[in-house]
Amino acid sequence: MARGLDISNITHVINFEMPELPELYMHRIGRTGRADAEGTSISFVTPREEESLIEVEVLMNKELEITPFPEEVEISIKLIGPEKDRQPVKFLMKKVKLEGDGAYHEKAKKNTKVNLGGPSKTKKKTHGSVNRNMLKTRAQKKKKK
Repeated sequence: MARGLDISNITHVINFEMPELPELYMHRIGRTGRADAEGTSISFVTPREEESLIEVEVLMNKELEITPFPEEVEISIKLIGPEKDRQPVKFLMKKVKLEGDGAYHEKAKKNTKVNLGGPSKTKKKTHGSVNRNMLKTRAQKKKKK
C-alpha cells in the first residue's frame, strides 16, 4: 500500500483485491473524491472476498454496482503467491482460543500449592476490612450463651 503519497486529480482507483478492512477501502477510493471531485472505483472481487464487499457496503450504507467479469477473458487456474492459503488480517489479530473448558481446567503442575500447615492457617485475621455486622452478631451470640 502506498502511504504518504498525495496525488491530485485522481479520477480512477483500481483494486485488484478487496482490502480486508472496509475502512481501508474507503481510504483508497477517497482519493477520487477530493474537493467535491467525482471519480470511479473498480474492484475485482473473488468469491472469497464477497464478505469484505458486504462489509464495505454496510459501512458506506450503499449497495455497490456489480458487473460480471467478461466471459471472453481467459482466467488462469494457477495461483500466485498472495492467492495461496491467504489468511485474513482480522483473524490474525484475534487471540487464538485455547483448548479446554475455559475457567474450569486442571491447574498446571507448577501452580499447584501444597498446604504445609504454616502460620497462616492458625493465625487469626488482624488486618484488612472488618465486617461490623458480623462482629455484632458474634457478640449477641456470646451474650445468649
